[in-house]
Amino acid sequence: CFITFFIAEIDAASGEICYSNAGHNAPIIMRANGNAERLGPTGLILGIAPDAQYEEKTAHLNPGDTLLLFSDGVTEPHNPDLDEEFGEERLVSLLKEVRLHSAVHVIEAVRREVAGFTGGAPASDDMTLVVARRV
Repeated sequence: CFITFFIAEIDAASGEICYSNAGHNAPIIMRANGNAERLGPTGLILGIAPDAQYEEKTAHLNPGDTLLLFSDGVTEPHNPDLDEEFGEERLVSLLKEVRLHSAVHVIEAVRREVAGFTGGAPASDDMTLVVARRV
């Protein structure tokens, strides 16, 4: 039995993020200027090695930056005509377009793009998104 896991504490006043990642998709910080950064590295998936060590890392959110946490249900939906997955590259490209919109708009845009990419096929996995923006 195993699970991926990402945990973070965000200091709203300073924008500092303290985080640890156990094999989960690397969250993305979309900078207000349009640059994308992935929060890495990741540790082992929980449950694989009982004595695994996990590092605490830090990052920083500046005013206007957006943090996106997502499950593989966002990046792994498949388009049979293209024979490829939606992927992180498409996700980052979309985030660049909608980075200045509300969190609700970002989530709706991602859901809409993934559904369009798969031709509206039923999802085979959960699609989890968490969007946080520093104001």
